[in-house]
Amino acid sequence: MKLFTMEDLDKSMKPVSVKRAKAKAATKIQGMKIGELRKKLKMTQKQVAKKLNVSQAAVSKLEHSDDLGLISLLSYIYSLGGSVKITALVPDHDEVVLLK
Repeated sequence: MKLFTMEDLDKSMKPVSVKRAKAKAATKIQGMKIGELRKKLKMTQKQVAKKLNVSQAAVSKLEHSDDLGLISLLSYIYSLGGSVKITALVPDHDEVVLLK
């Protein structure tokens, strides 16, 4: 049985499909990270839900979302007592802080 690498898979797919798949995978990873952050802070989804004034199911959906919007991410992080810093990195330019 032949084993395939991610490179083999990329070669067998249309470029637009590869791009879409990688974006979806990155979003999944991002979604897992916010849930992990909550767990490290020893908070439950129910506690976060109360701070966001939403249901526990809504928090779960947010943590597993394929399309985590910026406002949702900011609200989630703030509910954990955290803050967010967004920095733009553009080739041949200094970093630009967009949100602090």
